[in-house]
Amino acid sequence: MRLLLAELDDVESTLGRTHANPRGRLRVDTGGSTASGILTPALPEFRERYPDIHVEIGVTDRVVDVIGENVDCAIRSTANDLSLIAHRIGKLRWTTCASPAYLARYGAPDHPNQILTGNYPVAGYFSARTGAVQPLHFRDGGHPFQFEPRTSVMVNESNAHLATALAGLGLIHTLDFMVRPAIERGELLPILEAWRPEPLDVYIVYAPSRQLSAKVRVFVSWITEVYTRYQ
Repeated sequence: MRLLLAELDDVESTLGRTHANPRGRLRVDTGGSTASGILTPALPEFRERYPDIHVEIGVTDRVVDVIGENVDCAIRSTANDLSLIAHRIGKLRWTTCASPAYLARYGAPDHPNQILTGNYPVAGYFSARTGAVQPLHFRDGGHPFQFEPRTSVMVNESNAHLATALAGLGLIHTLDFMVRPAIERGELLPILEAWRPEPLDVYIVYAPSRQLSAKVRVFVSWITEVYTRYQ
């Protein structure tokens, strides 16, 4: 009943007001790194443009049940749930990097394979939900390849992953937006850029019942604009 009432309220809001002045609650779910590194810093723009939309950001590393949990939309790196409508909103680049202190001590590998054969400590990332270790992704010309590194330390949260690199505990392989501010400050240095893999596709997904929602439509349009800044 709660879900039905929410959907009826959304339909009434959409039909009763113009597309330029949507209002009401908008629940958006996403992962922690996206919430802190992309969505929240840009959110003042959205609030200024649509002051009558009350935004609720759900931050989680699990895959939420968009329909069952009454979530308006979710930002994901996959579009494999056929019960949902998915729009690709952009791409995110990968970067491998390390601290100046790390590079002064160990040097920089000339090829990704040297990470396996040489003495290059890696700070790894594992999924808090599944425990799976994130492999390192690279591309040799047009041919992608990946491997699971031997790690000196592992974490399961993106901000902690960044902290391991800043502390010199290991090189890290992560999405560029997470480390770009530290690179611009000289706290981290990119390596192996010639082997950078294909960017990660990013999608926004929502239930078919939300496709007429003015709130969802304007949010999708706005977040697509935001992601163009990272391509």
